[in-house]
Amino acid sequence: MPLRDHILSLLGFRKMVLIEGKGFSDLSLPEMAEMTDVHLGLPGRFAPEALYEFYTVPNRGPLEEVRKRLLAVQADFAEPDEPDGLSTKPGRAALQALATELRTSHGLNS
Repeated sequence: MPLRDHILSLLGFRKMVLIEGKGFSDLSLPEMAEMTDVHLGLPGRFAPEALYEFYTVPNRGPLEEVRKRLLAVQADFAEPDEPDGLSTKPGRAALQALATELRTSHGLNS
């Protein structure tokens, strides 16, 4: 582990993107699909909570579109007993569909 990452870890910071040399703003659409897969419980190169971190910070271009879609899933599928729309059954299904779309297309279809 590089010294910088070790120091941040000691301070309580956790690296969300485990792809060398990449941060949230550098991700490709297939990598966004992988981050979504990790959120859904599959293995990958992201911390499980990375999706929550990603959608809190505005981005540019296609990544901003993904962020807005994640926020819409969060809002649209929140339930009174489960305010985290990404964790509800229909929210998880919407995330799976979004991941498939990100993996299979070079652009986003709204």
